[in-house]
Amino acid sequence: MVIAAVAILGFTPTTARAQIGPSHWDADERVVVTSFQRVTALARAPDRLFVATDGGLAVRSEAFGYWELPITREDGYPQSRITAMAWDRRDGTLWLATENARLIQMEPFNRRFLDEIRLNDRVTRIIPSADGSSDLLVQQRGRWFSLDPFSRQMSGSDIGAVDRAVAADFELRERRELLLSPRFDAARSFLATRGSKHYQITDVMPATQLGQFWISSYGGFLFLYDSFSGQTSPVDYGLVGRGGGAVLVEEGGIWFAPDEVVDRYSITWANPDLTEWRT
Repeated sequence: MVIAAVAILGFTPTTARAQIGPSHWDADERVVVTSFQRVTALARAPDRLFVATDGGLAVRSEAFGYWELPITREDGYPQSRITAMAWDRRDGTLWLATENARLIQMEPFNRRFLDEIRLNDRVTRIIPSADGSSDLLVQQRGRWFSLDPFSRQMSGSDIGAVDRAVAADFELRERRELLLSPRFDAARSFLATRGSKHYQITDVMPATQLGQFWISSYGGFLFLYDSFSGQTSPVDYGLVGRGGGAVLVEEGGIWFAPDEVVDRYSITWANPDLTEWRT
């Protein structure tokens, strides 16, 4: 399989020294690599973590501990910022809410976008209903509504429906318990830290290990939080900054330096399959 890391310049592991450009590859032979540091929402499937960022959707295999290929705007990822995201266990699809008041349904494993629903206001939370219907519970301006994705009809919903939906989903239950924890609340101001810089926490989601949580940030990507020790460790993925100022290909991987520094400066290394990253 040939994979191209595109950051202004394009390379494949086998032809990097020849500097063959992106026009030499078919669409299924290349992937766009950009900055994924600004995370706005998280969602969990049983074996995968979905990370919505300003640059695209990052997907981590929780079962095997590596990153899958990202889904970016070249694949149909929304131009508008993602404000909420939810995994729908009922049909195995992912729902994304955007800043410009759209609800978008996709099959992440097939990299297909299935549906788009236009609303009158942006959504800040999405929870699949647990009341035996196909409805989605969506939050707008602090109020909850029940949305039928087929008829597009919305009606007011009560907090009881939200509580039942959260109680029926292990990840959402664990997420709620963490957010209500006084210890987490007291520590959250310094948990998303790289060096001397603190980043705004945008979402949390349970990891596979008991007591561990993924913490997303706007500018510092992800952190793995251990609720027992209270410690966090940063996790790397994608470029740090916009564009590719320089690219170096060696036998074991590819080094990227950003063209434009945004949130922090660092050079990034990835293995040839783009499944492992570090800065």
